[in-house]
Amino acid sequence: MPRPGVTEQQFLAAIAALQGRGEKVTQMSVLKELGTGSATTVGAFLATWREHQAEANSNQTVAVPESVKAISDAASARIWTAAIQAAEGELAPQREALARDKEAMEATLAESAEVIRHLESQVEGVAAQLTEATTQAQAAQLRLAEQAEQVGYLRGKLEATESAATQTRQKLTETESLVRTLETRLKSAAEKSRPAHK
Repeated sequence: MPRPGVTEQQFLAAIAALQGRGEKVTQMSVLKELGTGSATTVGAFLATWREHQAEANSNQTVAVPESVKAISDAASARIWTAAIQAAEGELAPQREALARDKEAMEATLAESAEVIRHLESQVEGVAAQLTEATTQAQAAQLRLAEQAEQVGYLRGKLEATESAATQTRQKLTETESLVRTLETRLKSAAEKSRPAHK
């Protein structure tokens, strides 16, 4: 199937224009007249058209006078010219619509590109914030580890201090008991050493 870029109506209009100017109908001349389409598409159209032309010529049993042929050719040329003009008239709104669609699409693409740039900027900002937050979290974890180590050290020192204090209290209690014992002994000795009153 021919691609949608070239329709049969456009192809026939191009052939009519070439015939109207007395030019030879070839694949290259049709492509040039159309201004668009591919050689494959035009070649397929041209092969079908030539087959129809050959069938039409083979079915002719009566020789057509040159004068009649000239009139017929002129009429065909006018018909093809009118067909071309009609086709151009039909294609003009489509071309305008395509131009508007293209303009709208380009505007949409520009807006999309702007949105993408904005989103990329936001992503970069978030990435920077995430990096900073990660750095701060790592620093906080390091400080927490240092504080935990310091707490462990202080706890150990406190336990050692409490143990020493307990021992000191025990020794103080023992010392106080010893002092009281000595005081009692001294008092007793002092009373025994006093002379008796007569």
